[in-house]
Amino acid sequence: MISKVFVIRILFIVVISYSLQSCFIGKSIETKKMRSEYTEENEAIPPDFGKNKEEVLLLQMVGLGRDNFMKKAARKNYEGPYEVVKPNVDIDEAYPDKVKYRWIFDHDLGTSYSTKGIHNSAIHSNNYKRYYVYDRLNDKKYSSGAEFTYYAQGLKIYMEVLNNKRNGI
Repeated sequence: MISKVFVIRILFIVVISYSLQSCFIGKSIETKKMRSEYTEENEAIPPDFGKNKEEVLLLQMVGLGRDNFMKKAARKNYEGPYEVVKPNVDIDEAYPDKVKYRWIFDHDLGTSYSTKGIHNSAIHSNNYKRYYVYDRLNDKKYSSGAEFTYYAQGLKIYMEVLNNKRNGI
């Protein structure tokens, strides 16, 4: 006879395994989509990005925990010069040279949604992010419009793509 504790343990292991697999699968699906979205053809990468090796990419911080993900993504995946811009800094005042500090990397908040449970309590919520590169010289924003839930992965992929563009890859 199988004990209730044994059955509960087995169910717990199955639920945890399924959860881990679905996150892994979701992340890998989104990673492939990120690579296809963060392209020059989708207007996410400026055509002139990286042509001037003296340009410094500005990373706009927002003052939240996700700033650490942006710093880490740049440190590990972007070989060009960049500077971290603290929240509430007037970029035009702090970085008046629009040729050297031409590009700003930032994000917009995209769609947010919550799945409701019993008594309208939120069980699960997602906040999508939309990344972009802003060209200060031409006053133009480059963004594919794609939204992703895996914030850190999106930053990593976008930084890799920018790095490749800068290096002519």
